[in-house]
Amino acid sequence: YQSAKGCLSYARLRLAQGSYAGNENITVGSSTCTILLIETVGNTTIIKSTAMVQTETTNLKLTIDKPTLQAISLQELSDF
Repeated sequence: YQSAKGCLSYARLRLAQGSYAGNENITVGSSTCTILLIETVGNTTIIKSTAMVQTETTNLKLTIDKPTLQAISLQELSDF
């Protein structure tokens, strides 16, 4: 869970710095997570990340307000 959440934080930071599309693998500590292609729908941005630690996979979907980058919702999903 923490690895996937770390990817979401990384993606928000990159968005704050300017244009960022996602679609990359990130190493967080000793694990790797994937930021999927970032989606924009109206004034919201959707960031999805997935991480596998041992045999457990975590899929997180973060919806943020595009202008402010403030979180609207965070969901843990079984699949994308």
